Amino acid sequence: WNGYGAPPVPKGYGATSNNGDHYWDDLKKYTAQFYTCKPCQTALNNYIHVVLTRKNTINGKAYVNDPSIMAWEIANEPRPMVMANLAAFQTWISNTTAYIKSIDKNHLLTTGSEGDIAYDGNMNAYIATHSDKNIDYLTIHIWPKNWEWFKDTSIVKSFPNITSNTNAYLAKHIQVAQKLNKPLVIEEFGLPRDKHLFAQGTTTNARDRYYQLMFDALLQSVSQKGAIAGVNFWGFGGVAKTHPEGKIWKIGDDFTCDPGTEEQGLNSVFAGDQSTWKVVQAGVSKLTP
Repeated sequence: WNGYGAPPVPKGYGATSNNGDHYWDDLKKYTAQFYTCKPCQTALNNYIHVVLTRKNTINGKAYVNDPSIMAWEIANEPRPMVMANLAAFQTWISNTTAYIKSIDKNHLLTTGSEGDIAYDGNMNAYIATHSDKNIDYLTIHIWPKNWEWFKDTSIVKSFPNITSNTNAYLAKHIQVAQKLNKPLVIEEFGLPRDKHLFAQGTTTNARDRYYQLMFDALLQSVSQKGAIAGVNFWGFGGVAKTHPEGKIWKIGDDFTCDPGTEEQGLNSVFAGDQSTWKVVQAGVSKLTP
């Protein structure tokens, strides 16, 4: 590859091995090429410019002057993909944040990172990335299912392990936020419904406890003027209909908050999940003056 145009697709990309595993390592190496692909980054900067200079058609304000926007985010869960590519990744982050701030100095800017898990547990790499002067606050995501803090339907049985791992993950990133003197937002978190079910109307006892854990962490931080500045649960599924066994999205299905590559209803909070909304409303009411 000579650096012009799109990088080559790795051999076997999109295929699966005999045991069903995807060629994840090949995909990571393929994606990592972006950080040294100048035409790719030029295309991205052009896109950023179009977005930032757009005018809000509702209130007539240019986005850069629009108070209804809180912050910009570099990407959803940006990663160096392979740690050998860390320097190129961090250079890209630095260049991109500087470019955004050169256009818009009125809004906050963050990375959208999951935390040190995005760096294979290398906290120093997470710190180095978020030390950038143009990064205004830190983010983390917490996904007990994806990170194998429980398996199959054993959510209730594994809840003590889920809780302890969550608290440990929070604690070490709070330390980093305090060290960098920047706020921390728990930007994504979620938990499947009880017994790993997917349909509306099934119980959410473990999820409700998990949401309470997150709101308690936020409320404690606020009361002590700590690092945690906000939490965002994932996510609102509205009145979407899902398959009771959990199916990957296909054309014609309702949209839920869950990505099309995951079971629909996996982390969705539906409009009728009254017990979950009580947790959310109670937490929000305590934050409201």
